This record gives sequence, C-alpha cells and structure tokens, in this order.
Amino acid sequence: MSEAHCTLGRTYIRLDEFRIARDHLLAALTFQKTNSDPELLARIYDQLGTVSFSEGAFSSARENYMKALGLAEGSSDKNLLGMILLNLGTTLDEGYLGEHEQSARYIKRAIEHRKVSHKARMQPADATPSSSATSMIGYSPAMQRVYKLIGQVA
Repeated sequence: MSEAHCTLGRTYIRLDEFRIARDHLLAALTFQKTNSDPELLARIYDQLGTVSFSEGAFSSARENYMKALGLAEGSSDKNLLGMILLNLGTTLDEGYLGEHEQSARYIKRAIEHRKVSHKARMQPADATPSSSATSMIGYSPAMQRVYKLIGQVA
C-alpha cells in the first residue's frame, strides 16, 4: 500500500498537483511506520522534499531531504542516494543564501553516486545511457539544469 501511495505522490508531483501529492505521500508514510523499509521511507521523504521545494517551502524541503539522506546513507541504491544529494544540494543553492559551498559539496557527491549508478546500468554492448531517462516534467528549472549537468558528466 505504501508503494502505491508513493507512486501516486510522484505522479501528482509531475502534474504540479502538490496538495494531492502530499496527501498520498503522507499516507505512504503512515503505512511505512508499521512496515519499515528504509529505502522506501527515503523515497517518500525525498518526494515530500520535492513537494515542499516546489511550493517554495525551503526549510521543510531541507528537513525532508535530510531525513531521506539519513535513511539512504547505508543503501546500496546509489541512484537513490544520488537523487537525494542532488535535491538537497539544489535546495541549499536555491533557498539558502550563503550555503553555496555546502550545496556544491552535496551536488559533487550526487554526481559521484550517479556515475556509479549509471555505470552499473550500462549494457556491455551499449555505451549510451538507458532510454528511460528521467522526465523533466515537475522539476524546477534549477533542478533541470543540474540533471542535465549530471547527464553530461555520467
């Protein structure tokens, strides 16, 4: 049930329906309190951060991304960790004056994790990234620029 609400939350984020997205993500969080899956919890908090970021609530976004980061730090899912680091770095860059150095550190870590994730997904006979590239719908212009940068680096 948590995964279904999490997926609906992500879908509503991409449709810019943030109130509905938050409702589904909070429902996913409620279900996860009894069935603790750290990676799913990290994805839920990451998406709650994205909702807050999109609404300009940078303190709430930062708080949710930090929770997500704490849950994902030990994960073998380098893509998840890279996305959280990227989102946290972007939030610090966009919402906190004077946090640009910390933002850059998070984004550099994100790039390293995304490189590892990208290499793990590469097909031996194919030197191009997977055709299922992340859609840019629902991401801020700043986040789109960073994703494009990572795509060039990976």
